Amino acid sequence: MALTHTSSAHSLLSYFAVFLAVYLNSALVHGRAKETNSYQLVDVDSLLPKPYCTTNNQDPTVGSSKLKVTYKYGPCAPIGHAKEIPSSEQVLLHDEARIKFMNDRISNLYPTEESNSPLPISTDSKEAGIYTVTIKMGTPQQDYSVSIDTGSDITWLQCQPCSKGCYSNPKLRFDPSKSSTYVNGSCKSNSGKEYNIYYNDKSYSRGQWGCDTLTLEPSDVTPNFEFGCGQYNSDEFGSAVEVGMLGLGRGPTSLLSQTASQYGKTFVYCFPGPISSTGYLLFGDKAKSSYSAFKFTPLLKGTDSSLYFLELVAISVGGMKLKISPSVFRSQGTIIDSGTVITRLPAPAYSALKSAFKKSMSKYPSALATDLLDTCYNLERYKKVNLPKIVFHFGGRVDVTLHPSGTVWTQSKKQVCLGFAPTNELTIIGNNQQHALEVLYDTEGGRIGFANTGRCGT
Repeated sequence: MALTHTSSAHSLLSYFAVFLAVYLNSALVHGRAKETNSYQLVDVDSLLPKPYCTTNNQDPTVGSSKLKVTYKYGPCAPIGHAKEIPSSEQVLLHDEARIKFMNDRISNLYPTEESNSPLPISTDSKEAGIYTVTIKMGTPQQDYSVSIDTGSDITWLQCQPCSKGCYSNPKLRFDPSKSSTYVNGSCKSNSGKEYNIYYNDKSYSRGQWGCDTLTLEPSDVTPNFEFGCGQYNSDEFGSAVEVGMLGLGRGPTSLLSQTASQYGKTFVYCFPGPISSTGYLLFGDKAKSSYSAFKFTPLLKGTDSSLYFLELVAISVGGMKLKISPSVFRSQGTIIDSGTVITRLPAPAYSALKSAFKKSMSKYPSALATDLLDTCYNLERYKKVNLPKIVFHFGGRVDVTLHPSGTVWTQSKKQVCLGFAPTNELTIIGNNQQHALEVLYDTEGGRIGFANTGRCGT
């Protein structure tokens, strides 16, 4: 009898021990999950670009209109490192010039009727942060590396004959005389007109409007595509990495408007997380085929009809929503821009973000600030770092978690900075914060979608 009682007690004790172990393990798992939802354990080396190109095999392969996106000064770029790579300080300096010009434009200090959405694009070796694709123009096709710019409408190329400010290698310029389908300034609304683009840093591009066949991929052909043929450029354009620009704004001369019947004013892109990797740009039905993976926020009407305005309502850091009044973002408006590098936030929002980020990073040693970025850390002694997750909350209950490389700006392991800056003007979501996100522009549907599927540049 005593033996039976002892056995029962032992069984009960064993059962309790198993139950306790399961409970504690469950609690531990939930604890880790909670931490995972607030922080990202990141390999510090992953925040730095590699000296060689790494491609992502998970890039979308559907459709024929997928273009490979590369960082213009990275190892994956078509021209590679043929040109001098700008320093991080130079990148940020030019980014400031772009921001100033964009705000001046919003304030109507630069009339868009004269300058055709004039944003500073390829200027000189100080300019970076722009992503490029390769397009084909003419018959037979000639290949050209061009910058992607959602803040501009006009597509233009350096052309022969070039009187000033072009690549010394004529093979890198479009030669109308070698295209059987080229027509000089005789299509659409700009027939016979010259185009002029002026930029905030006094660079410029001038030339004739032309029409020719634009080819993205073999089955994606647009005849009579109107573009600028640049023959007079400021000297800076002769030292740029790209030879032109692809205008993805919302205006009448943009690629979207000219190809509306083909692509339904829809495109999706992904800028790679590490700049030594590749992303993609996809148009039309092929972009729409992945709708189910996206969460959409409405496009809003803004003071400039070419730009993409949306509603940013809140920001979270480390799982905690910051105490920022939505009116802070509404006062000047918010745009998303492919050409701006560092996201600009209203001063009250930036102050709250900075404070929360510093609290989350308190165990790491601080580092010298830059002229633009004032919250930096020395991570040289660390192999891994716990970065707080930063989430943008958009209208329509859309929450977008930034990639680790989109939360910081890495100069070196000794200087890893919070990748945001304050402003008293327009809120601008730059390309650094868009790293590894798939961003879908459904212009006809009046919305922008975000997805983080891991298919691009991670």
